[in-house]
Amino acid sequence: MLHQDRRPRPPVIGSLTSANAEFNRWLAQNSHTQLPDALGHIWICTGQVQILPDPVNLHAAVHRLSFEIKTEISQQILLKLGVLDASKDQRLLSLMDHNTITVLYQRPAFETDAADKLRTQAAEDLIKIRKAMLLVNLSTLYRTAVGRWVDKRFHMTYPIITSPQIKINLEV
Repeated sequence: MLHQDRRPRPPVIGSLTSANAEFNRWLAQNSHTQLPDALGHIWICTGQVQILPDPVNLHAAVHRLSFEIKTEISQQILLKLGVLDASKDQRLLSLMDHNTITVLYQRPAFETDAADKLRTQAAEDLIKIRKAMLLVNLSTLYRTAVGRWVDKRFHMTYPIITSPQIKINLEV
């Protein structure tokens, strides 16, 4: 007679919605949903899992993991962080009024053939992202986001700012 393994098994996840909910619950339980930056501002991290057909093997699936890291900034936050100065940036602060601006950072997606590898890769990536965000001063990113928001809100036309022009690298 064969020895049976009676260890507890993880619950079966029946749909993509429940898989995403399970992954985001895992992020929250492991304190990966809130990422502080070098200025002390908190960013919120959410993850999304997609299950796609494998282009090579018709009987397999590819699991794609993507992160969305975002925060909201306002006048008070920018003044508190020292990104804007109340005397020097009066005009910009008056344009912002009491509006909040959402700043979004999306990581390139990670793909694997096994669902087990996703958690390991997610944990490794989040540790690297957390370390990178603590080292990089994001003042330039915040000022650029405010500038883009003003341009969009007041329909100003300027050339699009590319990421090499900002010179902030959070790639891991």
